[in-house]
Amino acid sequence: MTIKDQWRAAMAILTGLVLLVLVLSGAAAPLLAWPTQVTADLTVTGLSALGISHLQHGTVLFQADGFAYEIYYRCIGCVPVIVLATGIVAWPASIGERLVGLCIGIPLLLGLNIVRLLHLFSIGVNHPEHFWLAHRVLWESVMLLTVLLAWALWVRWVAGRPRETIARSYGPTT
Repeated sequence: MTIKDQWRAAMAILTGLVLLVLVLSGAAAPLLAWPTQVTADLTVTGLSALGISHLQHGTVLFQADGFAYEIYYRCIGCVPVIVLATGIVAWPASIGERLVGLCIGIPLLLGLNIVRLLHLFSIGVNHPEHFWLAHRVLWESVMLLTVLLAWALWVRWVAGRPRETIARSYGPTT
């Protein structure tokens, strides 16, 4: 690994950590208002498609029988996306290989997050006693494992690329 690769990896990790602190501290909340509303609207579209009765008030989704949850900025999948993007950008690969990883990985995580929100709403309506377990244990584990698996598969794909491509990406081999 060259000094340039090490510098890029360090900058990617530092940037990822700063973004995580901004998101987890709430400092980025105003910047994430629009993506939060889009996530809520996509979730509502999914609930309608699945035939699950619901009402919406901004980013709060609820059912007439009493179950409700609010989709807020930390529910939109940005934390898993930041972690995956940091891992991809930090790893030594060509720009094209990184773009492939980001263009596949980010939509995968955001799509899975919508599935998570749909499942959690369904759990909350039908089995509210299991909501906490599904929200805090099941889905956090699934999202974490998906990030790790997506990154590992991408690294394996990059490592399996033809030698000429790798040589062009990293410079001359010895």
